[in-house]
Amino acid sequence: MDYATPRKSRANVRWLRCVFLALEVGGQLPGFFAYPAAFGDIAVGLTACVAVIALIWSTSTSIPIAWSVLGLLDFIGAVGTAFLASQALAVVHTDPPTSVFTHWPMVLFPAYLVPFSIILHITTIRVLLANRRRARDEHTSVATSAMTASGQ
Repeated sequence: MDYATPRKSRANVRWLRCVFLALEVGGQLPGFFAYPAAFGDIAVGLTACVAVIALIWSTSTSIPIAWSVLGLLDFIGAVGTAFLASQALAVVHTDPPTSVFTHWPMVLFPAYLVPFSIILHITTIRVLLANRRRARDEHTSVATSAMTASGQ
């Protein structure tokens, strides 16, 4: 099993954030937070397929690394707008505030899903970079062995 492959389940968790749109329509979340968070997650979820295909068809890890960075940037944007619209900071006054995330089951997003997903994105980047370094070192080792064998 290749642990560097972005997991299908990770992309599926992103689809859960579509609930933000339903909560915005129902008047429980501000559009200031709901639209960028939901559409950002949808975009990252859809592009997960591109990252997986790039890993399967190519030896390059650039696309999957870029996908993970995109996922992290999406989380920074979502968490940032949630904090800005929270009652605690009240930097951006929205009606309603993002206090829905302090109640069950929505508390699972900031308490579990977001930190877990951030850890998975960071781990994916670290594994892909380690694989890239290992491949480069093996290539260098083979080239050095070939040069030594040929007497150069």
